[in-house]
Parts: sequence; C-alpha cells; structure tokens
Amino acid sequence: AKGATTVQAILDANVLGAGDVIYVGPGEQAGFTLTAADSGVLIIGAPTQDTVFTSPVVVQGAGGALQRLEFRGGLQLNAAADLSVVDSVFRTADAVVNGGSGVQFVGNRFRDGAT
Repeated sequence: AKGATTVQAILDANVLGAGDVIYVGPGEQAGFTLTAADSGVLIIGAPTQDTVFTSPVVVQGAGGALQRLEFRGGLQLNAAADLSVVDSVFRTADAVVNGGSGVQFVGNRFRDGAT
C-alpha cells in the first residue's frame, strides 16, 4: 500500500485472511478499519519504521498482526481476537483495548504522551 493505494482500499477490494500480507511502504497515509472479514491478515510497514498512520486505525472483531507501524492517530481494538501489535510506535495518540482476547503488544514504543 502506497500513495493512492491505501490499506483501506486494499481491504475493501479483497477478501483477505490468514497468510495474506499487506506491505505498507514508507510515508504517511490515513488510518483504516480491519474487520472480522479480513481477520488473520498481516499488515507490515517499512523496515525503516517510517510507515505513519495519521488518523485512527481500528480493529473491529478481527485478529492478525500489525507490525513496524507508527500510529499518530491512535489504535483502537474493539473485541479483537488473537491480534499482535509488534515493533510499532505510538506517538501522541493512545492504544485503546475494548475487550477481546489473545491481544499482544510486543516491542512497541510509546512516545510524546502516548499510552
């Protein structure tokens, strides 16, 4: 996902699941909503960790993995199941967990007042 091809556009245009990967190149883009319809997908950012979401990322009843991403608009997990958030950065916006099970935060950094 890069430029006009956003993560949300890819999620909307495809039926994704376990084993599918969306690679997000460096740069800024709007957040997205991951639903149970695409549960199991891995969304991975650039190795340089400069893949930045400027508006909220919402996970609604889904699982999978979010890796090497920067959340400036926050991350909201609603009834997420078996979701891993790995090696990501939360800057000025919080991670909020509203229920769910099997949620893991591994190797993340919270900066500039994010919790």
